[in-house]
Amino acid sequence: MLKLNTVLQLIEQDDYEDSVSRHGLLFSAISMCEKVSSILEIGTYKGESTILLSHIFPQAKILTIDLPSDDVVFQNTYGGSRGTPTRLSTYMDTRNRNIDRKNIQAIEGNSFFLPSLCNKSYDLIWVDGGHLFPDVSWDICNAYNSCNVGGHILIDDVLERGVDLKTDKASSDSRKLLDSLKSREGIDVDYFLKRTNEKLIERRVSRKYIGVIRKQEMKRLVGA
Repeated sequence: MLKLNTVLQLIEQDDYEDSVSRHGLLFSAISMCEKVSSILEIGTYKGESTILLSHIFPQAKILTIDLPSDDVVFQNTYGGSRGTPTRLSTYMDTRNRNIDRKNIQAIEGNSFFLPSLCNKSYDLIWVDGGHLFPDVSWDICNAYNSCNVGGHILIDDVLERGVDLKTDKASSDSRKLLDSLKSREGIDVDYFLKRTNEKLIERRVSRKYIGVIRKQEMKRLVGA
């Protein structure tokens, strides 16, 4: 907590509280027990998580990817908050300011093409792009295959099993995919409540989790 709050103060954000997403706490915890030299972020948005990663892991190289600004999905995300010239200009100014650091590289492109856009592997991957099928499926697939053995994959906005919801902020699609990976391939996923504020978690449908995968060696090989 102390390390996270120190970083938050450095980037002029409020100290952590229970109504705030706990992904920063997870990043901080990983930084204190693992060596992370390469990070991939799928879904830059305003760059707030990007700059946080940059300060928590100052020695790491960070690649962040988001859709081009002329993409229809990009413009309509979050209720069209980026769909007008004025809103888009404000959004881009904020994002560009946050990602203007030496250890951050930003690219624009559809994450479906991630393997050809960045042909390397990473120690930590933060998946926070599109929340609906098919986007979230190819993002988790690409993240898993781009992660080094022993590395961590964190998936934002995962809902509880059995909750049926589909919005651009959260959907049941990621949980269904992660449950399938567990049942078919034995890939373990740990779930951490995204926020712990009682008012935000009293209803099942409003509870969001951060899914965490620590990639292990594959025990089963094709044809073995």
